[in-house]
Amino acid sequence: MNFQDIVLNRFTFHKIFGKKVVEQTEVAPYADECGDFCNINPDGIETLTARIKKAASQKRRFFELDIKETDSNSFWKLGSPLINASKPDFLKTSNIIADKAASVHNKANTPDGLLLIIEAVISGYSALIIVKAEKSNAFSMTGTSLQLIKDIFLSSDKTLYKIGFLIHRDNKNNQPKAYAGYVYDDAFSPSKDDLAIYFYEKFLGYSTEKNAALKTNNLYKELKAFNEEFVDSLSDRNDIIRSIDRKLMDKKIVTLHSDDFKTLFPEEVHSVFDHRISTNFKTAIVKDTTLIGDFLTKRIRITSNADLVTKNGISDKIKLGTVRDNKVNFIENLDLDTGVEYKCVFVPTTTEIIDTTKDKAVAPKKRGTRNE
Repeated sequence: MNFQDIVLNRFTFHKIFGKKVVEQTEVAPYADECGDFCNINPDGIETLTARIKKAASQKRRFFELDIKETDSNSFWKLGSPLINASKPDFLKTSNIIADKAASVHNKANTPDGLLLIIEAVISGYSALIIVKAEKSNAFSMTGTSLQLIKDIFLSSDKTLYKIGFLIHRDNKNNQPKAYAGYVYDDAFSPSKDDLAIYFYEKFLGYSTEKNAALKTNNLYKELKAFNEEFVDSLSDRNDIIRSIDRKLMDKKIVTLHSDDFKTLFPEEVHSVFDHRISTNFKTAIVKDTTLIGDFLTKRIRITSNADLVTKNGISDKIKLGTVRDNKVNFIENLDLDTGVEYKCVFVPTTTEIIDTTKDKAVAPKKRGTRNE
């Protein structure tokens, strides 16, 4: 499907307010009602279209997900008839969808925001697009709908967006299987976070269970975390993570199963592995390393707040050991990704083995001396 072929047709606009406590009284989440379509000028439509196209081109933040929730109150059930609906039906249903979007804002850390509900055509298929701009320092919730659309969706380049897509791929069928669901999450980080559950799951009713890139990335993160927590030896941790990398880089391996990695770990932690890893990844995963990034760059945990940034194939030559202050003359500084300014670690650069049990070490010969 070509997401660079998008035509935007009709719009409704809604303010979304999360749950709050005002003067010791809890105020439930709600959405402002929209009484008419928004009139965006051609330049504005062009700008908004370009932003949606750009979002859909971000492979590390744009995903096809399964449509899981299909009951009478689901986004799919509400949204699918909205495509090509009459104006009164469109306005009525879009307000219901906005209320549903607000209802999932029941946690203090779920930000208020602005919601666009757009009828569109994507690659020749009828579609519904939901764009949510999350409240931040970049914008205020005050102002008219047209002014907010102009200021937030068409002018600001610092606003965080979440975008949901519902695309009718088979006009002869109105069952869920005839539709495709996609999500773009501007705040998604493959190294730290999952997609925003409140948006893709609780609001849209989509599921990430069958998305190969997300599942592969989640398995990889869990394996790395398990390795750091349950393998004591730095050398063993380094060997294990490299073995995991080799499996993921092997082009002959097209599916992954958690048990394929269990034998890489010491036998004494296998029962913990079953509890922590195997139970959460019970079925095979189609391998997709899109989100994992550059396998050549590797971080080796040295302390709780320090990672050594190395390169696969090169860092095998680095020997880490205790280095005493009196050996500073025989080592070099190596930049360390500690997250704290001016932190570093000393790593021996001599090819000779440094005996850390003695008080002295023999310095390697310096280049450019007369004895060379």
